Amino acid sequence: MSFARRIEYDEDAVSAKRARGDMGDRVVEPPAELHELLSKLGDPGPVSLESSIEEMVTLLDKELEHRRQKVIDVLTSCVVYMPHKLTVYSTLVGLLNAKHYTFGGEIVEKLCADLQAFLEAENYNYSLHLSIFLCDLGNCRVLSLNSVVEFLEGYLEAAFEEDIPQVRADWFVYAVLHSLPWIGGELAEKKTSELDNILDGLSRYIEARSRKHVELLQVWTGEGGHDQEDYLDSLWAQMTTLREAGWKEQFIGRHYIAFDDRLQDALQHNLPTFNPPPHSTARNYPSPWIVFRLFDYTHCPPGPVLPGAHSIERFLIDEEINWILEQNLLDPKQCVKALLNYPKRAQIPLHYCIMEVFFSQMLRLPAAPHNHLVYASVIIDLCNNQAATVPQVLGVAVELLYDRLDTMQPVCVDRLQQWFTFNLANMDYQYEWAKWGDCLDKGDYNNKKVFVREVIERCLRFSYYDKIKERFNPFFKALVPPPQDVICPMDNPDHPEYERGKQFGQLFQEKAPADRFLPELTKEGGDGFDGDAFATFLSMMLKLASKSFSHNFSALMKYHKVLKEVCDSSEDMQGVLLRTLYTSWKNNIQYIVVMIDKYLKAQVIDCGVLVEWIFSDEMRAEHHRQWPWEVLNSALIKLSKHVANLRKEVDQKKQKKPPPLSATTDDDGMVNEKEDEMDDGDDNLHTKQQHLDNLVDFEKNLFLAVLHKFSIFLTEHVVLSEREGKEYRDEWFQWMMGRFREIFLQHHGELYPMRDELQEKLFSTAEIATAVTDVFKQSIAFRS
Repeated sequence: MSFARRIEYDEDAVSAKRARGDMGDRVVEPPAELHELLSKLGDPGPVSLESSIEEMVTLLDKELEHRRQKVIDVLTSCVVYMPHKLTVYSTLVGLLNAKHYTFGGEIVEKLCADLQAFLEAENYNYSLHLSIFLCDLGNCRVLSLNSVVEFLEGYLEAAFEEDIPQVRADWFVYAVLHSLPWIGGELAEKKTSELDNILDGLSRYIEARSRKHVELLQVWTGEGGHDQEDYLDSLWAQMTTLREAGWKEQFIGRHYIAFDDRLQDALQHNLPTFNPPPHSTARNYPSPWIVFRLFDYTHCPPGPVLPGAHSIERFLIDEEINWILEQNLLDPKQCVKALLNYPKRAQIPLHYCIMEVFFSQMLRLPAAPHNHLVYASVIIDLCNNQAATVPQVLGVAVELLYDRLDTMQPVCVDRLQQWFTFNLANMDYQYEWAKWGDCLDKGDYNNKKVFVREVIERCLRFSYYDKIKERFNPFFKALVPPPQDVICPMDNPDHPEYERGKQFGQLFQEKAPADRFLPELTKEGGDGFDGDAFATFLSMMLKLASKSFSHNFSALMKYHKVLKEVCDSSEDMQGVLLRTLYTSWKNNIQYIVVMIDKYLKAQVIDCGVLVEWIFSDEMRAEHHRQWPWEVLNSALIKLSKHVANLRKEVDQKKQKKPPPLSATTDDDGMVNEKEDEMDDGDDNLHTKQQHLDNLVDFEKNLFLAVLHKFSIFLTEHVVLSEREGKEYRDEWFQWMMGRFREIFLQHHGELYPMRDELQEKLFSTAEIATAVTDVFKQSIAFRS
């Protein structure tokens, strides 16, 4: 079925493109406060909103004579950047259009041009803002309803194109669904059959859509009883409820109703021809997400009631708060001000809604929109601003999240503990810790125990050991790590390397140069390096540099030649370095994480060796902790960035490469210098291309190795459990499966292009457990 229809032009509607008038030369610049005045329109104040709109119409009426294009530019930017005031600006445009018909046509044309540009630039958030605004202009009699219907049907037609990824179709369907709360009532009254046609198309799309990606993106795994719907399924259910309610909702500010007598006779425009950009494999589209629910009405105090999960009001509240965060989150004080000035604050339990949206963003998979520190800064300012209420709401949220930790994905547990630790640092580490004593009776791989243990260890990064020990010992003595001192086995006189350790210590104190150590590390006969001697060298170096990170960095720089030459000689020596680092700093994990990062950057150790070490038998005892997976993912991310930067450099060189010239010689028969320079450039490009090809192959093999390690670990566990008649989905399996999912979530940009190779080399064999291959299929689905 085709959704494309010919525009039925209303008698009082004229094409916006044809209506555009001659704006002439612009000489006089607008007053600097014009943007500020428009951006503040709709903010709480002593004057009613209707009066403020009237005053703005009067002001802009005068500005249009000389600054028409500037007014259009400022208005459209306000729509893009302040969508929570969308209906304020649509009413303003409606009133201006009623007085200045050509102005209405010009702003519609500008909106369509901006929409096209944003879609081309893959800025889907701003495209969505403009799409909703264009639909709301139908309410304000700026656009004809036939034109709005044609616009929505065009989006729906794009969703039903053949041979396009689902993520592209999803966005167009989402844009239509998102726009209907604004224009649905007007269409239901005046364009019933057309609206039914749109809804029928939406229904068929939602029903046929794949949902393989859902499990991968859920914050909680298994049957936890938590609402975790796909975003389109949730919005469709909310839209169905709205339709059954006769398209009546309570949260969209329909300010145009107050001016109905002035808008009803306004001439309307038709949208210019609009065609969404065609699909190409190079295009990126928004990933699907899962709707996050933390609170229901039972968690809120007496007062305004929290709307139900399937009410359109819940969606509108969430979306408007998300819009406020989108524009203000990086300015905590302004963000708090905007949140507390939310126009519908009297109708809802505002603080509960805000907290739910905060954690929705913070725990979103595959990635949060911002770092946890950004959210922490705003939450702290919000608590300080509303000290009587917000801390209590935050406390309820934290307790609910702790209660639900058992089934939370490990990557979300990581984010939660990182945020919570930073928040604790601003609360002097005070909390009702006794409530969480149940974690002590859990196994090492239980999420609650992991969470509390990691919170304590991360607190040590922000404060002194004695203070943290004092805070946590009364409640979690078994989880408080020992003092964070460096460990040097060679300090023990009974250690076989004791004498060599003393010798190296003396050389370090004498500030001996790097070359002085190399003979001491070489085996007798000069056949390679001695692993025991290298371990002793490293132990003494780490001990003497243990005062601070700066001392460690200085030691790395001073003895980089030794480390590089020894580690380049064999992978075994790199393993010695990693084992010695772990032995020396196992009581201070931060040093291990930071120094491994430094060794990778200094090219002392190789990513492949790091992967082998993390999955080695000796490291299995650390797999229940967070730091090995932090190190692993950090190394993979840095490698991928290096590949991306090198690819960009090669592409730039290819673009700058001049066209080939015919060979020329001078009078002496020598090749022309410019051609010679070009050959040098070709050689340089060829060298970089070879380096890139080698690096890409290395990256592929590394990801294959990581995924293979996980697959074998998990499959062996499944086989052994089934052989012994046990349930294989125990806490170990859930934790390791979560870390396996994390690889696909954090590195989907690199893994998706490798999907065919991964399928062929790893996930096509029947020897791999079904639960493991299912994760691979889910990772493909959420990008397809």
